[in-house]
Amino acid sequence: MFLTKGTLQSINAISIQLNKLMVILYFLTTLITLNVPSGPPTGWIQYTDAYKSKSECLKKMHLMEDQMRIEIKVTFKNNLVSVGKFECTTREDVVKRNTALGH
Repeated sequence: MFLTKGTLQSINAISIQLNKLMVILYFLTTLITLNVPSGPPTGWIQYTDAYKSKSECLKKMHLMEDQMRIEIKVTFKNNLVSVGKFECTTREDVVKRNTALGH
């Protein structure tokens, strides 16, 4: 199939419309280190609740940080070495960060 000038313009118009519809979601995120026998010991984890703005996520983070630290400790038990500071990031950002760590 050949792309004509009209087809390219249509594709560009659709792309612009999709970008307007896309919503960036933020998730509560922290770096943890585990005592594990194989694989990278350090990785970024995210909570599943999504926030439509970074400011909304940050407000929730300040309210939930102590509870999230407890949940992480209970989940990972004796394998947990450390929990970093919490932040709000996108899924895409964490995928890039974990890839850089060897995940």
